[in-house]
Amino acid sequence: MTATLSTWTKLAYGVGQLAEGVKNTAFSVAGSVKAGATVNIKNDDGFTHTVTSDDGTSFNVSVDGDKSATITAPSKAGSYKFHCNIHSNMHATLTVE
Repeated sequence: MTATLSTWTKLAYGVGQLAEGVKNTAFSVAGSVKAGATVNIKNDDGFTHTVTSDDGTSFNVSVDGDKSATITAPSKAGSYKFHCNIHSNMHATLTVE
């Protein structure tokens, strides 16, 4: 199953999908993902962001401006806080079922 991490102004839902995003130096998260799911990340800002788990080990990806990337959701259910390493004001939580 693939989940989608999209921009906060372009949240797109599908069956079993997560919509989450990056725009205006802010994350937006809606819904949850299955453990081990592929999460597509869409960055609609014109500059790079990271999606980095606060625990430093669950996931970490750099997403160039106006590009996409993927992460694999952790294999254990729970709430995983994350942030952007470049912009200290950007924080959100990925919920894994």
